[in-house]
Amino acid sequence: LWVGRQSYAIKAHPIAMYQAAEQAAIQSGKKVHLVMQGYYVPEESEPEYKALARDVCQTASVHFVAANDPRFPDGLWAAGDIFISLVDNMQESFGITPVEAIAAGLPRVISDWDGYREHVSDGEDGFLVPTYQPPKGMGKDLAALLLGTREYYGGFLAQCAQTAVVDVDAATKSIVQLVESPALRAQMAEKAKARLPNYDWKTLIPAYEDQWAEQMARREHKKALDI
Repeated sequence: LWVGRQSYAIKAHPIAMYQAAEQAAIQSGKKVHLVMQGYYVPEESEPEYKALARDVCQTASVHFVAANDPRFPDGLWAAGDIFISLVDNMQESFGITPVEAIAAGLPRVISDWDGYREHVSDGEDGFLVPTYQPPKGMGKDLAALLLGTREYYGGFLAQCAQTAVVDVDAATKSIVQLVESPALRAQMAEKAKARLPNYDWKTLIPAYEDQWAEQMARREHKKALDI
């Protein structure tokens, strides 16, 4: 189950998820269904998403469900066995859906990416899929396009995303393990629930207040040194 925006430019290119689902179906011999729930940005890209799925997935089945489908007013969380989100976009700094997946009792296969990696201890309460970009300092030309106003933010994100690579073989391996072992799915989902208190406002707000207090103390200390 994927839940989220369906956008090449500002979320994730679906090719890695399609390829991993297809290979998992072939390798496991199981009936693998990839459900993509969300809205398209832009709306005109919907046919492209579906055409690509038909081209890539000959063994696995891909189903598309609109975010506002009246048949599923609360989403499709109860329909999933595995949550997958292989984001490759710099716009994704934290990710709420991996937390929602914990609450829904789903084991997670997510990209090792930015704030996403904070949600999973790889191999224990989910799987992190290696995801790569060029090394530090290689994005100056792309940054110049944005800072020089020759490119809009969305276009900048899209160009950056084209430099990101998700390890499809690793994603496939993770999915196959979960497909073949209901016990592992249950074990990982249950272990992940220990993380939920970390996302409660009772935990988050004091953490923010502590951070603000620390920053204020540093600021006051610097002022004292400058006097």
